Amino acid sequence: MFSKFDSRLLSAEPPAIVELWEKVLTRPADSQLHESFQKACLDAGLADVALRKYRLLSLQPEQQSVAAEQLQRLATLGQKLALIHYHPPAESSTAKPLARYFLLLVFSVIAAAVGWIAYLALRNT
Repeated sequence: MFSKFDSRLLSAEPPAIVELWEKVLTRPADSQLHESFQKACLDAGLADVALRKYRLLSLQPEQQSVAAEQLQRLATLGQKLALIHYHPPAESSTAKPLARYFLLLVFSVIAAAVGWIAYLALRNT
């Protein structure tokens, strides 16, 4: 399926990211270097570049464990970023008043029932 993929169609990667990746390839055990590369990619909005690079790195048998670890790290970073940028929808302005009216109705029914029972009990004595 991807045999006809032409990598020249991808946009050019910023030189700083290319340089960091080349350093990563020379020192794959350096976790600080991986962190710098990933941060540069995320800051530039190019998480896909980092994912693609690590996916290609995982195809090399001697680098599979490093690539898997870094892909997991990217996934965790992505989840954290998604949570930071997630803004839950505001509560409906009518939700709270309706809940208050419902509680008022429930307590009124209970009070009326207690009053009715007390009335019946006192009437029969």
